[in-house]
Amino acid sequence: MASNNAPPETGTYSTTTNRSRDLTQPSQQESALTEDKIYDKEKYRFHEESEKLMSRDTMKLYCSFGFDSHKRSNLFWLDETTLLTSVGNVLVFINVKTSEQTYFEGLRDGAIGAIAVHPTRAYIALAEVYPQPSIFIFKYPSMDLFRILNGGTSRAYSDIAFNAKGDKLASVGSDPDYMLTVWNWKTQEIILKSKAFSQDVYKVSFAPENDGILTTSGMGHIKFWQMSKTFTGLKLQGYLGKFGASELSDIAAFIQLPDGKVLSSTETGNLLLWDGGMIKCEIALKGKKPCHMGRIEVILIFDSEVYTAGEDGYVRVWDFETIDNADVTSETAGPGGAPVSSSGPAQARVFEMEFLEEFLVGKDVMIKNMIRGFENPSQYLILDQNGHLFKLDTKQRFIDKTLSFHSGAIAGLDISTACHAMVSLGTDGALHLYDYVKKSMLAKERYSSGGSALTNLPETLDGRGCSVAAGFADGVLRIISYQPPPIDVNQPVFTLHYALKPHKCPIAGIAISPDGAYLATFGATDNTAFFFKLDTKLATAGSTENSKTAAPFSKANVQLVPIGFVEMEDGFSQISFSPDNHVKRLDTAGEAEDESEDEEDEDEDGESAGKMAFILSKSGVMYSCRVPHPSRVNIKLTYQLDSTILRIQPWELNVPAPKVVAPPPKKEGEAENDEKPATPGSAGIEKPKEPAPPVNAEKGDQRIGSAIRKARGLCITGTSPISHVLYLPGGYFLLAVVNKYGEGEIRSCKFGSPEKSRLILMGKSQFTDLRLSATGKYLIAGTAAGMTCIRQIKLDEMLLDKWDQSHETYEQYSKSFSDAAQIIKMQRGVTNGGLPSDRIYDGQFWLGHVHDCDRGSISSIAMSFDESFLCSAGHDGGIFMFRFLAKEFEEREGKFACFFFKGTAFRNFMNSTLSIKPTQDIVDRNVYTIQETKIKSERDREVAEAEQKKQATRDYISELRSEYLKVLANMDTNKVAHPDVAVDPDLHADIESETLARITNVRKELEWISEKESIGPTKLKMKFLDPVQTSHIRVTALNTAAAVSTFRTLRLPEKMDYTIQTLINNERAVSRGLNAEGKRNQTANGAGAGKDKAQEAGKAATSKKPAKQPNDSRSKLEARKALRAERALMWKQLMDAKPDDNAHGRLQAQNRRKLHYGRENDTLWVPSMDPGCYPEDRYKVTEADIENLKQVEAANSTKKGGDGDFGGFGGGGGGGGAPTQAAQKVDTASAVSTATPPQNATRERNQVDMFDNRLLKGKSNLEIAEEDAYRKTLEWKRKSIIKKMDSYVNEFDSTVDALMRERIALEGDAKLVDMKLLLLYREWVHLKEFEKHDNFLAEKLGLKQAEKTDIAEKIKECQEKLNAKKTEIEEIISQEKQLQDSFQKALGDNNKYEDMLTKVFKKKIKRVKKKVKTGDDEDGEEEEEEEEEEEEDEDFELSANLFHHRDDENNEEDSLEECPTDLDVSIWNAVLEFREKKLDLEDVLVEIQKAIEALKKENDSLIKKEKIIDMNLRGTEIEIQDFQTQKQRKLNELDVIVPLRLHQIQYLENNSLPADLGQALIFVNSGLVKLKGRIKELQQEKLDIRKSHKELKKMHVALIKSRKEKQVKLTEFEARATDVQMLKFGQTIDLEKLERMGINRNADELREKLQKEDGKRMKELETCDKQVKQLQDTLTDVTRQNTMLLENLVNLTEAHHNLEQALNLSQSTVNAEYSGLQKKDIDERDKLISLVQTQANEIDALKREIELLIRKPLRQAVTVPRNARYTRASGVKMVPREALDEIVNVSVAMVREETADMNAVVEEAAATSAEHFQEVGGGGDAVNDGASENPGIGVSD
Repeated sequence: MASNNAPPETGTYSTTTNRSRDLTQPSQQESALTEDKIYDKEKYRFHEESEKLMSRDTMKLYCSFGFDSHKRSNLFWLDETTLLTSVGNVLVFINVKTSEQTYFEGLRDGAIGAIAVHPTRAYIALAEVYPQPSIFIFKYPSMDLFRILNGGTSRAYSDIAFNAKGDKLASVGSDPDYMLTVWNWKTQEIILKSKAFSQDVYKVSFAPENDGILTTSGMGHIKFWQMSKTFTGLKLQGYLGKFGASELSDIAAFIQLPDGKVLSSTETGNLLLWDGGMIKCEIALKGKKPCHMGRIEVILIFDSEVYTAGEDGYVRVWDFETIDNADVTSETAGPGGAPVSSSGPAQARVFEMEFLEEFLVGKDVMIKNMIRGFENPSQYLILDQNGHLFKLDTKQRFIDKTLSFHSGAIAGLDISTACHAMVSLGTDGALHLYDYVKKSMLAKERYSSGGSALTNLPETLDGRGCSVAAGFADGVLRIISYQPPPIDVNQPVFTLHYALKPHKCPIAGIAISPDGAYLATFGATDNTAFFFKLDTKLATAGSTENSKTAAPFSKANVQLVPIGFVEMEDGFSQISFSPDNHVKRLDTAGEAEDESEDEEDEDEDGESAGKMAFILSKSGVMYSCRVPHPSRVNIKLTYQLDSTILRIQPWELNVPAPKVVAPPPKKEGEAENDEKPATPGSAGIEKPKEPAPPVNAEKGDQRIGSAIRKARGLCITGTSPISHVLYLPGGYFLLAVVNKYGEGEIRSCKFGSPEKSRLILMGKSQFTDLRLSATGKYLIAGTAAGMTCIRQIKLDEMLLDKWDQSHETYEQYSKSFSDAAQIIKMQRGVTNGGLPSDRIYDGQFWLGHVHDCDRGSISSIAMSFDESFLCSAGHDGGIFMFRFLAKEFEEREGKFACFFFKGTAFRNFMNSTLSIKPTQDIVDRNVYTIQETKIKSERDREVAEAEQKKQATRDYISELRSEYLKVLANMDTNKVAHPDVAVDPDLHADIESETLARITNVRKELEWISEKESIGPTKLKMKFLDPVQTSHIRVTALNTAAAVSTFRTLRLPEKMDYTIQTLINNERAVSRGLNAEGKRNQTANGAGAGKDKAQEAGKAATSKKPAKQPNDSRSKLEARKALRAERALMWKQLMDAKPDDNAHGRLQAQNRRKLHYGRENDTLWVPSMDPGCYPEDRYKVTEADIENLKQVEAANSTKKGGDGDFGGFGGGGGGGGAPTQAAQKVDTASAVSTATPPQNATRERNQVDMFDNRLLKGKSNLEIAEEDAYRKTLEWKRKSIIKKMDSYVNEFDSTVDALMRERIALEGDAKLVDMKLLLLYREWVHLKEFEKHDNFLAEKLGLKQAEKTDIAEKIKECQEKLNAKKTEIEEIISQEKQLQDSFQKALGDNNKYEDMLTKVFKKKIKRVKKKVKTGDDEDGEEEEEEEEEEEEDEDFELSANLFHHRDDENNEEDSLEECPTDLDVSIWNAVLEFREKKLDLEDVLVEIQKAIEALKKENDSLIKKEKIIDMNLRGTEIEIQDFQTQKQRKLNELDVIVPLRLHQIQYLENNSLPADLGQALIFVNSGLVKLKGRIKELQQEKLDIRKSHKELKKMHVALIKSRKEKQVKLTEFEARATDVQMLKFGQTIDLEKLERMGINRNADELREKLQKEDGKRMKELETCDKQVKQLQDTLTDVTRQNTMLLENLVNLTEAHHNLEQALNLSQSTVNAEYSGLQKKDIDERDKLISLVQTQANEIDALKREIELLIRKPLRQAVTVPRNARYTRASGVKMVPREALDEIVNVSVAMVREETADMNAVVEEAAATSAEHFQEVGGGGDAVNDGASENPGIGVSD
């Protein structure tokens, strides 16, 4: 596996590590593991020993209807018929052929986190969710506990897996440690262990071909692990997968390919192919479409085919070879993996391919898991996350649904009150019906929204007990009936009666009164509760025959009447109705409050009094209320009720404050304990100290014992949260309270007695559901930790009339049960043991742990009508049914198949039922709620009533008008004058005045409205227009389509404007200064040239002057007047030629202007500007504009609405006729003008033509010629004017075009500035986030630097004090020398008492030290004297050490203190005086030495502190550097926008610019060139690396051989060392252990001193080495000279030898007798012999020295093992004796080699001499004899 950039994470775990034991840790006797070793499951199963507990056989797990569809890796085949899965804390074995299920409950009260099946299917591994969880290995099918693995994680396991061989197991933990552990599960040992990741890990798996390679994946990561052997042992190295350019994704599934690559899933639907920790390619469909739409959850490989499945419901099959060989390099892969060339750089790493085949399981299917069939390889089991189990046959392409269940949590569950039917509602919106006796699901119905609450209707509403009220997540309440089993397939199973929406949010709960009269729902988030009244029209089916059997529920006999809703700030968590409104008095105690409340309703019947109820808030506070009768509330306008109507009042337990008991006096050494309040009734008795409660009591592993609970006393307070309440008759109720230790308590309370309660049941966590059985004999409850409880109760336990104490404690509760149990034992004759198990006793309870302890909170718990079955449902999706073996269940099938009503009741019921229309269900989530519908209908009613009143008034006025007209007609007929019939003559005036007053009021109202309407635009203008500095002005060109507009800019703030203006002024001042300086330079340099040019210009001007010039100013004035007149005339002509404004418009862009020449079109074109060019006229509104706007609006409304009346300002029909006159005017004004000449110009031309025709008849040719000439002149002038206009227009258009280009550039710059501003803002945001930590680090650095400065000053001060003390010591030493000289002078010369006086002078005497007494020192004078006397001995010793040049003689005889008789007394007194001075000096020196030692200690401590501060300072600087790096990294992550020109973009697709530049890379040209050159460099480097690799490979082979040789030698040496140790000590010795044993503090201190001394001596040795080197150089020179002399000697010897041979030849006949060795040879031999003897002596000396070192005793005894001898080498560390022996042997060997070499030289010399003497005449024997006689020649031992 290739290495990543990041270093690998390694984890090691020693197999000898002591693992902490818990409840499942095997004992020492069980540690001997064998193949037949089996643990006792009951020993590790959770159980509590108590008489209160029922027998475990009382409740048996009967069946399970739940399935965990959200858990991965939760389906396994055990054999051809058995399927294994887990739900909650239960293993479920499913027989796929018979659909039968068997169950195995978890050993402890936790949950099952993960399961795995051994490859041989002979073992099942179960991993827990539990504090310090375990992994249990069971044998299959016996389910014997085979192995227990502990210590893998701390809280829960998320996945486990066996390897292919089955000898290893890998596990992954969840939060908080996420630990990856590899086990040798058969030996229960951890092989390796390491942290997998810092987030959730979904899956772990071994490589199929290599057990040393693992892979883990999870949230946002995939990690590759490898077990590798290192020199320190086996390690687990992990490499995190690098996503690179691919999107980071959660990886839920992966497979490991045979060649080491890994194929993984993604959230986006693509597949990732990993190789060496990097993504080799991303696999997608053709066209880069994802492989699946959504997350891929399953990847399998079978038979060279890869199967994938995901959330889109598809199963797709892929070719393995194509995936395995998929690769994307510099080319983009096309269909089927074929590369497709691309002109741009490589950007995509997507490999496109097609699947072989696909199977659609279902449209609404989300595949979570898929496993292959056990026998048939073409069959697969598919788990749907939405609650289905499918069977897929890939050959037959057949899909079958085999199992259905809820997906996710169970929102509610309830059991029929009359038959063995059960209904469950899930958060997936499915309603299921079960026959739990037959263990089958009968039917299901799915609704548009998820379920949230469910409850049964009482038998008073449905005699069959087969109706439920269900609440859903969209706020809809549905009342549904279902068929009782057996069901009729020809009839609908579920019948919807009511569907209404009381809430906008999910319905959190539903409550129904026991008598069925009231129903309440409350929302999850809207903090409201809605109440309904259930009116029964046909209360009982046989009411006429006095039968009590209720009719089935239907809309005909039960009407749902809304009462209203109430809102609470704290929200609602539960509502419980009173069964009887406290009417049935079970006792008479404490009813004062009830009586006071019922006084108001004395005159009312029970029906109209309402219903009492309890309300629980989300914070755990309980309130009492009375739900009113519908007749008492007014809901005409709204359903919202006032809280006072419900009389809502808080109710809480009255718990007295605990009494504080004074603690007894504490003894010495006794730990201080916190004061604990005494519980009520304890009478001041102090109880044992209470242990600290666990952090999570409901989930913790600490078992709360009975003794601890008894010692706690009363654990509730008046403010303890209440989690559930159950109303009982007579004002009693059961209250589930959460005590201060997080435990749940169920207490029996009474409404009027909050000061006392009785304890019924306790649990580890709070209770979430609480119910009574049908007979009230059993209390059933569920907790938040997934625990189910059932307790047998009796009425006496809940009544408070006999309970004369306060709130019952657990100790009192246990005592009462123990007393009752003791009485039962006495009655049954049981003397020892617990209660007899043949029956269940009051107070006993049973606990079940089948739900998940983390996410299996009990949502509903119910008991069958015959109390024979107990069912629980949780948020973990589990539905478990328990069989209560103490009860026999009743068969009621078919009992309610038909109802026989007699008489008119039956006929009325059937007629009403048949006449009811089916209820329309609510499907749309946006439907109005009841309240919204009420408000809307009320508004519609009010509008209708207002219209009716208006119409009635209009009709009345019409009648009056018609009558008035009739009266007027009669008056006219009868000729009656109007004044005669006037009733009131002033009526008309009054009406006019009244009308005028009304007009005035209307005018004022209109003025007020106008003012009000004007305020809005004014405010808008002030808000949006006044801050604008430059408005938007648009200018268009005349001949072209170019246009330019200004930027709409805001005014700058005054401060910023002032700053900018200051900068501009400064720049202007600088530029003016530069310009002035330039002008001065030009003036200075070219003054002469300027004068010449001026003279030449004057001459030229003089020469160009006209001949005639006006002589005075009058002529000039007249010329100016003439010019002005000419200009005025031209302007008048131009204005006369101006066409009519109505005929002008804008021309088109390509035909903006047309000049018409000739007599036909002789008008000039006058340019006109767009209205947008005049922003000042933008807000001017005229009456004409208003009128035009009204007409245009009327025309538009006419077009839209057609014929009909109009409201508002006017009516009138008008159909689709011609547009109005105003519209025509608007259209004409906005239209483009044509080339038709204006009317005035046409009229003038006609007049001219008539005049010309009239005059042409009588004109002469001259006149006609003059007119032609004049006309041509005018035409020429016209052309010149037109040419100027053209030039002006072109210049204007060019200016507009230039401005447009400039604006584009400026706009680009502005956008760039905005982008830079945005980047700066983002940087500022990041810096603002880092500012706090940055300031913190700066302050920290400042503090460290201040500490550094402070400590440096202190060190400097201490050094100065030391230097001062050293100076004082030098002064005292000089005084002591002076005193010594004075003493010698006083003795004089030749004094016979010199020795005695010297001894007296040097004698140490005890004396009282002199002290300077002050007021502060007088009190402690005696204590100081005692301390000084104790320290005198030490002072003497210290002074003796300091004055080492004196003799220490402190034990002289008393006679030395007497003056000799013949000695001068003055000398004696002087000596004593000198001694006193000397002692004073010594005392002062001792004090100084003490001060120096103190200063040294202080200095050392300061230096240590300085080192620590330096280290902290460096750490702070490193931290700052890291923080700055992190900050810079964050800033570097910001995207920077870079503007590019088109020629800079070289990324093209098909020679065109791509639409998406997201994959492009911005690069510098020089860098690109470098990269191209880098390719060749890399190729060359690659060749070089290959060469070096070959060389290294050869070297590696050689090193391996060398290592093997060294290993052999090492083995030999180890064997030899072992033999030596066995010979010397009789056993092998651990040298490292001896070294550790031999270390002590004193030795370390001496060692430090020795090291210092060694440092000094090393310096001396270095000096000596230098001297030795110099001497060696000298020796080398001398040796060289000696060598030269020896060479000369050799030459001379050879010459001598030659001469000798010549002489021998010449005197061959001469015989001479050998007279012995020459003197020279004898001397040479003696020298050699003496040299050898000297070396032998040196060897002997070295041996003796080594022996002395070996036998030298140690200063401190060291404990060593027996038969081991150690000595100390160099005074540094302990060295074994054999090590010293080895050193000695090596030294001796070296000496022997040198001696052997020397002996060889001597023998060679002797042999040469012998040969020489043999040649001259023999005698060699004498030489040999002499050599042998000499003891120094030979090898010395």
